[in-house]
Amino acid sequence: MSHPQLQHQPAAELISNALQKIKKLAGNKKHAELGQQCQLLIDSIHEVLSPEYALRAVSKVPQRTRQGGQQHAAVQGLSNQQQHAEQGPEAAKAPAAASEAEAKGSQTSSTPKGTDAAAAAPATPSAQSTASARSASIAGTAQESAALQPVPLPPAHDLAQRTETAISDAAAVAVMQVLHMAVATLKPNILEVALDLIHKLIAFRYLQGAAHNVQMDKHDETVEGSTAAAAGQQYSGSISPQGLAVQLICKCDDVADEGVEVYVLRGLLTATTSHTFTLHGQALLLAVRTCYNIHLMSRSEVNQTTAKATLTQMLNVVFQRMEAASIKITVTTTPRRGEAYRGG
Repeated sequence: MSHPQLQHQPAAELISNALQKIKKLAGNKKHAELGQQCQLLIDSIHEVLSPEYALRAVSKVPQRTRQGGQQHAAVQGLSNQQQHAEQGPEAAKAPAAASEAEAKGSQTSSTPKGTDAAAAAPATPSAQSTASARSASIAGTAQESAALQPVPLPPAHDLAQRTETAISDAAAVAVMQVLHMAVATLKPNILEVALDLIHKLIAFRYLQGAAHNVQMDKHDETVEGSTAAAAGQQYSGSISPQGLAVQLICKCDDVADEGVEVYVLRGLLTATTSHTFTLHGQALLLAVRTCYNIHLMSRSEVNQTTAKATLTQMLNVVFQRMEAASIKITVTTTPRRGEAYRGG
């Protein structure tokens, strides 16, 4: 067994055990696809956590760029063919006009050849101007079609340096896709296992990085979209795996279960107070809003008090970090000209 596999062996065991529980709980036919995806990830967990898997995921970005260039070249080639096809009749008329002018010049001695050549000359610039205008419009259409190609977003900046125990973002996305299907079942026992896995991935520093962009309107996600294809389309580079983890935790707030609410609060508190996992922007706003909703809508007084304490601790940590990272700026004042002159 190689060194990278030994390095990520605890993470592999943690993820495999949680997926085994989810697969056992989702044993009915309604969630058969969830069980299949869990088994597929369990069988390939060491390959997913390997550095080669991360390198293959990164190499897909230049491949998409090359495919976009090939499509752009194909569109450009088609535009050139159309340009030649449209130039054909007009280009054929120009030599015919020139030969006709030469014939007239040889038959009529009184009329100079320059006159016929001058009469035939305007046809060629008009054809060239028309063809150039059409080629410009076709090239603009080709550029627009190339601009519509999906461009992968650059990775978000991590404020804290990642340690050796961190799994790659590609592996984290593979895990979050399966957990997305688990959360979409809205079954409390499955949600508790999924939330516990996300909490341990962050607490044990397996999932590291910064969470910035998330889908703020979490209620738009439906159970019908809980397939592997839908999860792959939703997580195709628009949101980081760290943002996916926060989004899945907050998504579980839709289930009115006291046990699930405790797991949600614990996961958000761990994500906010961690030194290797940081929340910013929309992710932080969604976490604060979820805690506030649990405090207002929970049927358990204990969970309401816990949500209030969690929200207070989260905001205290955020303001402490903000004050610690603030830059002190010293302002130096320069004397006015009149003051400097009087002082001199």
